[in-house]
Amino acid sequence: MLDDLFSHKIHASDDLEGWKRGLVKLAQVFLVHDSKSFDKDDFDRLLRFLSPKTKRSPFRDVYSIYMSILGVGHITLDNEIWTCHISETARRYLVGSEPNVEAFCRLQLSLYQRPDGRGQKYNGLNPNLEPHTRSKILSLVQDGYRVCPLRLIFKIFEAKSKIQGMLQDDISVTPEEVYTLVNCQDLRYKANPTIEEVIEVFRKYQSQNLPKANGEKRFAFLEATGLVIVDRNPHSARNGR
Repeated sequence: MLDDLFSHKIHASDDLEGWKRGLVKLAQVFLVHDSKSFDKDDFDRLLRFLSPKTKRSPFRDVYSIYMSILGVGHITLDNEIWTCHISETARRYLVGSEPNVEAFCRLQLSLYQRPDGRGQKYNGLNPNLEPHTRSKILSLVQDGYRVCPLRLIFKIFEAKSKIQGMLQDDISVTPEEVYTLVNCQDLRYKANPTIEEVIEVFRKYQSQNLPKANGEKRFAFLEATGLVIVDRNPHSARNGR
């Protein structure tokens, strides 16, 4: 499943601009710690704004999403010392007097592919993963799962526009359609399926010949690219455009 791309950890359901400011602030945290040894206690203190109500370490929640998916920064084992680094894209687009969150999100999400690397523990010199994360990622790898979410989502828009004979600017895509197609057996093994393949699968979806999948309806990452508009009206049938 690709549910963690639209996870509850992304707190932007009603305040996208606030989420963007938080992303810039997170980049500042990595900038402060850039090329320094990883200090988990200080990270927790500085990252408290991302999870103000949680009792556990904010870093635990933040790592799997903002590091592995958006690539704001990373931590490496250098000469037996865990060292923090801000990514070059974050340094270029999120740090400075005029941050460009949309450019950053467009670039990073276009590169992101599932499965990814996440769940690393930084409490020793022997790298190891959280057991649950390890088993989940290994199962995806062994199953041959290879999905580039942003690429496939925009191909869903293109497929619907061709099927319905409408401009892509006038097309709406629902969360159910996104989840069903990114998890369907015909597409989940292809990092870059052709538009013809996506159209064929979408026709199966329309004829109810695909098992439907549902998940979180939080699309901050997609909307932050500036390429789509998310309709947060729960009574509306149009969830993404």
